[in-house]
Amino acid sequence: ENGQKMSKSKGNIIDPLDLIYGISQDDLVKKRTSNLMQEGLSKKIEKKTRNQFPRGIESYGTDALRMTFFSLATHTKDISFELGRLKGFRNFCTKIWNAARFIDGYPNEKNSFQAENDIDKWIHDEFDKTKVQIDKNIASYRLDFAINEIYDFFWSKFCDVYIEECKKSGKTKNLRPLLKEILHVLHPFAPFITE
Repeated sequence: ENGQKMSKSKGNIIDPLDLIYGISQDDLVKKRTSNLMQEGLSKKIEKKTRNQFPRGIESYGTDALRMTFFSLATHTKDISFELGRLKGFRNFCTKIWNAARFIDGYPNEKNSFQAENDIDKWIHDEFDKTKVQIDKNIASYRLDFAINEIYDFFWSKFCDVYIEECKKSGKTKNLRPLLKEILHVLHPFAPFITE
């Protein structure tokens, strides 16, 4: 996150598996200080690691890590990896899970989305625009823009507006079919939670 290249000799390597499953502080220190080319650096690396990760690294999950890497896939040469962004995508996965659980509480009344009112028409138009943008971004290798499109649509439009409007009006028949369509679009970015 400080713009430094990851290096075993600097002791700033982060194993992706540790981000997925988590790791205790002691195990992280052991991993970063073993097999160093310059043994004299181990105390310095241990102190830095203990300060930077006082409780080790928590578990974030595979989908959150995948989406973080998609969001970092810019046209720049250097990537500044920050745990804050990873936490944000873990929260997004939680949002997906909670929305699906909420929608699962309603009866399955339809197999496909059919607009019945203005809010249905609005959300489907917004979703169509989002899909077009995602396709354009993927075609131009802008995976960072693509993940941001689906993130913004799901959180700001689907959850914050559409689900809330459906709860108020009681017209929830289109929630499940639309969620299914959204999960299909999200699947390449987050295959585990969408499965």
